[in-house]
Amino acid sequence: MKLSIVLFAFLMTIRCGSGTPVEFANVCDKANNEKRVQVVGYLDNNGSAMCSSGYGKPMHCPVKFKADLSSETSISADIDKGKGSSEIDVYEEGKGLKIKDDKGEIIERTQKVKIIADVRVYDTPEPTTMGCYVMVNTIEKQ
Repeated sequence: MKLSIVLFAFLMTIRCGSGTPVEFANVCDKANNEKRVQVVGYLDNNGSAMCSSGYGKPMHCPVKFKADLSSETSISADIDKGKGSSEIDVYEEGKGLKIKDDKGEIIERTQKVKIIADVRVYDTPEPTTMGCYVMVNTIEKQ
């Protein structure tokens, strides 16, 4: 029983780790591959996303994450779909996505946020992308 408690605490520490602060422009550096980072920007919620799940993982929805809303460049930020904090709430058809922060409050498109996320750098990135995607663990309003 004690081992189960210790293992659970360890896994929660890994899941909830704070990450290394990085500048938006440096998120996709090879040095950040498979690392947890903190980065500030905007979740460009256009109201829809192609949500999917696979390999036994929860349903997640990719949302464009940008340094500035007017920027053409973005990073795909995969956010879990669910009813909890730092997730995309189950949405009604035609009502758009409801992205929630770490306190469970809805985030507006114009709200600057800090995300704590795990980085995956592409081996051969597309020229139109920043070269990586992130799996979001925590979203905090700034």
